[in-house]
Amino acid sequence: MISSHEGSRELAALRQRAYGPDADIQNDPEALRRLGELEDLARRSTVIHDDRPVDTGDGDDADDGPTDVDQLVAAQAPVEPAASEARPVAPAPSKRSGWLRRVPIWAIAAVCLVVGLVAGAAAMALSARSQGDPPDQTLASVGDSTDLSVAWISSLTSWGVAPSSVVQYQPFDTLDIWVGETSLDAKCLLVSHMGRIFTAACAEKGLSPVLDLTIDPSLPVHWDHPLPTGTVVRFIARDDGVDVWVREPVVAQSAPSP
Repeated sequence: MISSHEGSRELAALRQRAYGPDADIQNDPEALRRLGELEDLARRSTVIHDDRPVDTGDGDDADDGPTDVDQLVAAQAPVEPAASEARPVAPAPSKRSGWLRRVPIWAIAAVCLVVGLVAGAAAMALSARSQGDPPDQTLASVGDSTDLSVAWISSLTSWGVAPSSVVQYQPFDTLDIWVGETSLDAKCLLVSHMGRIFTAACAEKGLSPVLDLTIDPSLPVHWDHPLPTGTVVRFIARDDGVDVWVREPVVAQSAPSP
């Protein structure tokens, strides 16, 4: 049986392989799949973690139970059949899990719905406005990729992009922007951070690839100039540069009381 702490250690190890200086996870599809699964569980625990009350005690209970990510990982882990027919004894609930059970499901669902609506509204506003608005920024080409390392070439190949076709553009904050082509002549826009490609978008038949990046704490990015959570950044690869639009989430204002 996989314990909750093993789940946390597994997530930390996979993140080190994905985002560390010796990242090699692009060559391991099963590890990539598992990382995505665990990071999805981590994102699902973000709402609960943010709303948890601060413990004002003396700190003795700081490690008395698994984290929210641990609980989600443990819930997904396969359970081995018991060696005997004896009824298993349920573990004593921790203070954290007890607090979680007292939170109504509808409250958690409402928070998730609000976050989704805000991000969705920003994306729709960006889609509507970017059709006629000029871009906030246009990134110019700075030349072909000069990185010929095995790791970089392997990373491009794993995304289906021919290394010899890749052109680098000016960065957006700490993100490096690239445009390349696949063997099927599809044009691809790739975004990397610290030498690792973490997202891409491609378009065929002469269309310009469009990539929408929603700012979220789970993104594997360290920003020089952080943007509000829920902000949507749209990149469109043109023949003469990469256009960028930035749309921060619209905060609904409550109606004034009579």
